Amino acid sequence: MTSFRNFLIAAYLLPFLFICSCSQRGNQKTSPKTPSEVTADENTVSKHYDPNAQAIDFFGVKLRGELTDVIERIYQLPFISCIEQRDSVSCSDNGVMHFVHTVELCGVPCGMNVRYKMISEKDIAIHELTFITSKTDNWIIQKFVSELTGYYGEADFPDTHENNYQWYRHDGLCVCARHLHSRDGGWTVYMYMKP
Repeated sequence: MTSFRNFLIAAYLLPFLFICSCSQRGNQKTSPKTPSEVTADENTVSKHYDPNAQAIDFFGVKLRGELTDVIERIYQLPFISCIEQRDSVSCSDNGVMHFVHTVELCGVPCGMNVRYKMISEKDIAIHELTFITSKTDNWIIQKFVSELTGYYGEADFPDTHENNYQWYRHDGLCVCARHLHSRDGGWTVYMYMKP
């Protein structure tokens, strides 16, 4: 149980460690970029175009296209709204971009971690989307699961005892709603495209 808890803690901290390590690299630009400022002519992006990158179907919104348009479409959904756009973007060596917003998901304040790839000079494909809240009320997971079930159908692996719900779709999308770290650590909903 302890090793599983350590694994979950590491999985939670990984995006934040990733941001720190990228900002310390000498060969990358040190000034933060907003999504609209990231251009394809930067070496860290342009050499990593992936025109075949798969994008998440987020409640009927295909997260593919110009980044500002994709973000605007996300916030047009009735159950999500933006609280704060902390738009500094990091880029990994393999061309994966990352940024964080603070949002309200189903009425719950959450961090929204976004990972995407450039598929052309202007277009992106979001392949990983994670929502994290430190709030621990049990109604939160039920609200998240209800919203997910309304669009994605019944969970393929519903563990109501442990509050761990997983969906696997034919297009390669994986969705999970569960406890964060432990029973006392909050909740997470994450989505990713299988490589």
